[in-house]
Amino acid sequence: MSRTLAFLVGTLAALSLVAPAQGAEGAPKLLAPTVRTLEPAGDARCATTTYRSSVTGLLDVRLRGRGDWDLIVRGADGRRVASSRSFGGNEVVQGWVRGGSQLVAEGCRRAGAGSTARVTL
Repeated sequence: MSRTLAFLVGTLAALSLVAPAQGAEGAPKLLAPTVRTLEPAGDARCATTTYRSSVTGLLDVRLRGRGDWDLIVRGADGRRVASSRSFGGNEVVQGWVRGGSQLVAEGCRRAGAGSTARVTL
């Protein structure tokens, strides 16, 4: 048997003995994403939406729009949770939040023709 084949067989055997890190009770809770459309009113460049976090953990917010958009997520107290100012209309922010926290996601169009953006929380 070649060394490569022996290594692969040994690796597969070892992996089959490894127990999962968490049981069914300890598995992380996955939530269905919430999708909202941001549309600045009139001549405004920014629009907001609010969200209440149902669990403590990592918040992942994504903005998708045409043109150049920026995204910031703040707590109800105004403190920044996370922000993204990359080029273009695809923004991703991630930050830790506590369950029950009231959050405000604000998208601001900086340039381009897109008048709306979709936010996924």
